[in-house]
Amino acid sequence: ADGTVLFEKILDAGERYTVPPLETAAVFRTGNSGSIYFLVDGVTYGPAAPGANVAKDIQLSPEALTQGFAAADLTQDEDLARFATADATDVLPAAPTE
Repeated sequence: ADGTVLFEKILDAGERYTVPPLETAAVFRTGNSGSIYFLVDGVTYGPAAPGANVAKDIQLSPEALTQGFAAADLTQDEDLARFATADATDVLPAAPTE
């Protein structure tokens, strides 16, 4: 809400970042948005936008993500299916936040 940057990094393929619980939902901005998916309660949603576009002002609350994005079709992308169904300990860890 105050404009503080929670996380800024180029993620490696398959790397995840877990948004910390906040009073007000964090707002997300990303490039290469066709490669960005959201995992909410074990369901994968997305992509954030088609292709390599920039997507911004995405509210990162479970309600906003599940209402704003369709569930991803994991049958269409083998790599996405592998990462989406992997236990979080099986994928690359996200960098810690300060």
